[in-house]
This record gives sequence, structure tokens and C-alpha cells, in this order.
Amino acid sequence: MFPPFRRSAPLAALATILAVSPASAVTHVFVVAGQSNALGAGTTSSDTVPSGIGSVQFRYSNRNFPGNTEYASAGWTVLSAQAGGSLDNPFFHDSSAPIRGYGPELTLGRDLALGLPGDTIAIIKFAISGTQMGNASSGTGQDWWKAGGNLHLSMLSYLDSARGNLSGTPVMSGFFWMQGESDARKDDSVDRTANANAYEANLTGFITSVRSHFGTPALPFIMGRIDPPDTDGAGPGGAGPNFGQNKSIVRSAQMAVDGNVAFTGLVNTDDLGRFSGDEIHFIGAGQQVLGERMAASYFATVPEPGVAGMLLLGASGACAIRRRRQPSR
Repeated sequence: MFPPFRRSAPLAALATILAVSPASAVTHVFVVAGQSNALGAGTTSSDTVPSGIGSVQFRYSNRNFPGNTEYASAGWTVLSAQAGGSLDNPFFHDSSAPIRGYGPELTLGRDLALGLPGDTIAIIKFAISGTQMGNASSGTGQDWWKAGGNLHLSMLSYLDSARGNLSGTPVMSGFFWMQGESDARKDDSVDRTANANAYEANLTGFITSVRSHFGTPALPFIMGRIDPPDTDGAGPGGAGPNFGQNKSIVRSAQMAVDGNVAFTGLVNTDDLGRFSGDEIHFIGAGQQVLGERMAASYFATVPEPGVAGMLLLGASGACAIRRRRQPSR
């Protein structure tokens, strides 16, 4: 685990997430996004699925690769594994008879609900495997996550639509990001060194764009750190001995963003279980631990409720803070 960073922020920004009237409940909206490890390789056919998630609202749009079939919920439903799109094998190809799969959202949702008792938790998942943040050139017309890229714009549009269908006044409360493996790729057939070198700037721009779009400059942004360089040289699907030579560059970029951008958290994934001969994609048990660590990082990244509450009360005399508690399972 990485130590949380306590950072300052404008009082108005803190109020966006933390200030509620003493008698009201809040609908907290959280986002899970990224590529294959956000999509997930957990499967209900072989894993014990976490309990205590039936109260969490859920909406999702999953694709195995850009341009492939979209597996999406018809609207808001309860948090659960998803039919299709999550996996039929560790390498995320479409299946004629897809089983139900999941990423970090199951344990994440459970722990967010435990830590925010009395409030409504709503998770929106938007994940597409095999996708890139991009390089330093313009993202216009590219299937990239960077600000201005097609994936970025599609994600924001989907999040807007999903939020608009929630009752009450939803509050954007956190963003969980698992991506970067594709940008680290360098092997015998693909060289994305330009992506890796631009990752820090592009990820910073991604966070800035998301926060600006939702008007939440203090929105907590929690990242999962990508896997370390391969030790057996296999790569996903036996891609070859040189796969992912730039992982160290992307990992360093993630750490730099965590150190330099306010209200971010970085989750260690080095010890999470992965598929044999793959070394990138988490097995179900690894996904469940990832979700738990992301929730813990979120609660460590959000400003201390008591301190923020005193500041807000002193500034406006009208705000009250709903006290959070760490999940107890």
C-alpha cells in the first residue's frame, strides 16, 4: 500500500464533496474506468462473489476492444457481475456464450457503502480493454483516453447520461482508474515509447478535464499502479519476450502524478494474483483485493471530515459534514 497524501484545497471544492445538510442523505456517484484490468477477469463461475452489495446502484458500458460489441446495462440496476464483455478467457475476446464477470467494482462498492452509511452509492463503469492514453499529439479522432480523444469524449457523454437518470441530486464523489498497460507496450511488433513518455502529462490532463467537466476540482482520483516489468517474458497471450519494456516509465509517471496532483491516490498491485503466463491480468481474487485497496485509498485521500468540517463551519456557518468511517468487514 502507498501512504496517503494529505493535501489542501479551496473550501468551495471541499464543500462540493463533503458538505451536506445534517438531515439529508447523499447519492454519491463513483466512476470505475480504464482498460482490461478495469473491465476485469473475475468470474462468477469460479469465484466467491462478495456479499453486501445489493444496496449499491450500478450502470455499466463494457467492451472487449474498441469497436467490439458493447455490453451495457439497460439502465440503473444493482451492483453485480456483468454478462458478456468481462471475460470468456483471460484475454478478453468476445464469446458466443459469455459468462458473468467483474472487475474491482464489487468489493469497491461494498466498502464504499460500508464507509458511507446512510448514503446511496451509485457506481458507473466504463471500461474498454486494449485501450491507450495516447502520445503527445492531438487526441482528435483517436481512440485514446487523453483529453480530446474519442474514448475521453465518449466516457464523459456516457457519465452525463447515466448521472441524469439518477433521482435526486447526485454528487460526483470519486473516480477510480486502472489503465496504462497498453501505453507501456514495446515489443517485437509494437513500440509505444512515445505514449509512455507522454503518460504523466496526459494523465494529469485527463484528471484536470474530468474535474473541470463535473465542476469538482477536489474530486478524489484513485489509480491502480500497473504491473512491474515481466519476469518470465511471456506477456499477455504469449506476446513475446520483449513485451512491456516501458512499464517502468508508466509506473514512474503514475507515481509522479500521485505526488504532484492534489487529491489523488495510488494503489499497489504488484502482489495481486495474475493469470499464469500472462503477468498483466488479475484473477478474480486479485480484482477483489484491488477494489478493497481502492476504497481504502479513497477514504485516506478525502480530507479529514472533522478538520474540513470545522473549516467549512467557520467559513459559512451553514455547512455540516457527514462523518465517514473506514469499512469494517
